[in-house]
Amino acid sequence: MTDGRVDDLTMAECEAYDPRPRFSGGRTRFKCPRHGGDHQKSLSVDPSSGEFTCHNASCGIWGTLREFWRGGRGAELQRPLRAAEPLLPNEVAVVRSVEAWRAYQGSPAQAYARARGVPDDLARSLGLGYWRGRWDEVESEWLTFPMRCPVTGRPVSVAGRNIHSDDRAVKSRKMGAAGLFGAAGPGPMPSDVIAVEGAFDALALMVLCQQPIPDVRALMGAYALPEWFDRCERVTLLLDDDTEGQRAAVRLRDGLKDRRRRRGCGPRVFFMEPGALLAEYGCKDLGEVLQCGEPIFLSLPPLTLETGPATAGLGRDWG
Repeated sequence: MTDGRVDDLTMAECEAYDPRPRFSGGRTRFKCPRHGGDHQKSLSVDPSSGEFTCHNASCGIWGTLREFWRGGRGAELQRPLRAAEPLLPNEVAVVRSVEAWRAYQGSPAQAYARARGVPDDLARSLGLGYWRGRWDEVESEWLTFPMRCPVTGRPVSVAGRNIHSDDRAVKSRKMGAAGLFGAAGPGPMPSDVIAVEGAFDALALMVLCQQPIPDVRALMGAYALPEWFDRCERVTLLLDDDTEGQRAAVRLRDGLKDRRRRRGCGPRVFFMEPGALLAEYGCKDLGEVLQCGEPIFLSLPPLTLETGPATAGLGRDWG
């Protein structure tokens, strides 16, 4: 980036980070994925030209979305690769997460998590918490999940689940940058990692898998940058088994493979066969499987295998 200009922002990244943009004056307004915007939709995009500007004073990025470039894919591949940078912590979010963790024992959030199949010791170790109050204009009680930087593993933000509503518009909230959930402490990204879409998907694998599995990280909304996984040897994508989840998995898979090809190194990528969850459990995501309490069997190829299937199998009959 030079003087705020970036040449690798895409519409797909904007839509993955903020799937509910606002439309005003012929422009599309997103929360900015580059500085982790979570309150104001400061990124303004002209949908006809692809020109964008972030109006946040601490960010100020501008340019043209990659989908609008001329010259095709060959020109795109000449752009420099961006290295993963640590996310800046939102201090208010980190404090809220810690205070919520202290209030968890005996709270309505603990009862909610127990009803979803989450053991108390696991909830405690991963930092689940309870917070009551107004969050982005919604007054409720929240089960909170600490989110960590994908580079350093340090706390940067917090996500909340409304324990009184399943309405998509009000059931989830986030404060701070789009980090990852699933680690009990700081540290870099594991070399072998399973990426899932939400916190309860991660918890489902931790609770129900019938054999040892790699570390699990929740993307908290299917948003992730390929460079977060540069140090990994294998990335297994088990996003939701619906249209949105499958599209996000393909987008991230293609980004990871493209990055590996251009760097000459990087993780091998596997993903769940479309329809596997629906066929085996009648569920679209692992969080629903957790509520059912069904055991999960996950079949992954060995890390040393250089050729083999391009998918990871999931189901009762996979050994």
